[in-house]
Amino acid sequence: ADLLKELNFPYEIAFISASSYADATEPVKNVSLKPCHDIDISGRTVVIDEDIVDTGGTIKALYEFLKKRNAKRIEVVTLLSKKARRKHDLKIKYVGFEVPNVFVFGYGLDWKQNFRGIRDIMALETNDEV
Repeated sequence: ADLLKELNFPYEIAFISASSYADATEPVKNVSLKPCHDIDISGRTVVIDEDIVDTGGTIKALYEFLKKRNAKRIEVVTLLSKKARRKHDLKIKYVGFEVPNVFVFGYGLDWKQNFRGIRDIMALETNDEV
C-alpha cells in the first residue's frame, strides 16, 4: 500500500497468491500460484510487486506464468532482496533494501502466519525456535 501512494500514473491491480514458504522459514521446492482475478495481460506491461526476493523461485514462477499469458514486458520491484541466497538469474529493476541471509518478518511479512502487522522489519536470531 505504501508503494501505491507514490505512483503518479494510471494502473490496474490484480493479485496472484504465490506461496513458496508455507509455514516454514525455508522455501519449498514447488511454488503455489493462485490468480485471484482473470485479467487479460497480453500486450501489457506487468510489474511484479514482491515483498522479499530470496532464492528467486517465486519470481521465476511468476515470470513464467505471466509470459505464458503474453505479457509485453515484466518488471520486478521488491522491498527486500537476499542476493546471497539467489538460485535463479533474475533482473530485479527496483530493490528497496538488500538484507543478509536471515529470516525476516514484520511490515507485511509473516512468521508462521503471525506478526505481519509489526511496523518494523525484524530478524530471527539463530537461537529462536522456528
